[in-house]
Amino acid sequence: MMINPVLTSLRIEAVKVDENGAEAERASRGQGSKRGYCSRSRGYRLPLRLSSRANRRKMPIVFLTTMNQTPPTAHRFLHAFLIGAWLLFAAQVAWAADPSPAPAGRIAFDEPGFNFGLMDQQTEATHVFTVRNTGAGVLRILQVFPGCSCAATELDSSAIPPGGSARLLVTFYSGNLNGSVHKTMTVHSSDPTRPMATLELRADVQPVFIFTPAVLDLGQVERGQAMAREVTMSDAKGRPFTIKSVASSLTNLTATTAPLGRDGSAYRLKVTLAPQGRTGPFVGNMEVTTDRKIAGKPLLLVIGTVIGPVRVVPTAVFLGLVGPGDLFPPKTLMVQNVGSKPVEIRSVNPGDPLLKATVTTNAPGREFTIELTTRQAPPPGWMRRTLHIFTTDSEAPLEVSLSGIVRKEGKAGAR
Repeated sequence: MMINPVLTSLRIEAVKVDENGAEAERASRGQGSKRGYCSRSRGYRLPLRLSSRANRRKMPIVFLTTMNQTPPTAHRFLHAFLIGAWLLFAAQVAWAADPSPAPAGRIAFDEPGFNFGLMDQQTEATHVFTVRNTGAGVLRILQVFPGCSCAATELDSSAIPPGGSARLLVTFYSGNLNGSVHKTMTVHSSDPTRPMATLELRADVQPVFIFTPAVLDLGQVERGQAMAREVTMSDAKGRPFTIKSVASSLTNLTATTAPLGRDGSAYRLKVTLAPQGRTGPFVGNMEVTTDRKIAGKPLLLVIGTVIGPVRVVPTAVFLGLVGPGDLFPPKTLMVQNVGSKPVEIRSVNPGDPLLKATVTTNAPGREFTIELTTRQAPPPGWMRRTLHIFTTDSEAPLEVSLSGIVRKEGKAGAR
């Protein structure tokens, strides 16, 4: 009687082979042969290549099955069942090794930017951009950077489905801007090909009111003395207006107003700086309130320097441009006393432990020299410091602005 063997156990082995078919690594899964039923075994190599990106540079993988032969029973269908199970397992392994990438969204705009055109100062204008998703996946808007404090944005949806769109509302504030304005707005999204998309904002801002001069520079003011200057304020289009009040950001700075002409389109502002006991530069703003209904108030910038009998020259020093590991070249400052009372230099603080200040008396009580040197090589980058000179003339120190550049690499430039 003929006995046809059937399969009662299956062992699956994953084997890495090189290009010549030699085994490099073996890993098995399944049950071994059952003792007492196996008379001999036969191995079958069934090639199955995994096309995952992680395995492209590795050796190909094949599966080796060892089928144990046993005497037949009435279960002839077992052979086909085990082969089908093996194919199902192999398909699952291949799917897990190379999953399909998720579809991504693609960002697009109907227009690259917008020009708000001619605008008055202290006014605002709005525009709506349409953000579209031309990809197959959901597009997520992560963040929108307006590009300056003159713009604000509002997005009605941060998740845009495929083929959908969202409204991006942009509000532009002209404020005290003047002339041609160009700003860039950045939209960060989940688009892998264009994660940072930009929109251009433009405007031509014209002033509502004109100050002449535009900036009031009082220059050098002797300590303890008052200073007064006049400024003209007029409507840019010659329309009449009324000044209700003028406020200053500095307590020692005041202003009075008087109309110019009979049409009411211009005024004279007399700005007065009260006597000061402290020396040094000052910056202030004069805020004018009018009867115009505008978002903000016109501002006049006022600058100047209060000086005493003791003065330092220069008031700003560029230390130089040097290479890494180099020292700044020495610099010299001159302190002079133009008053009648003798003075002495009490101390000098260069503002950085890397810098050293050496004082030499040229004329007692009248003139001094300060030599500024570098103790050791400063780190690469910009150096910005303020040197303070303390004298017996005033509690407020004399100030000198210091700056220098150390290259990160390469040779030093001109000093």
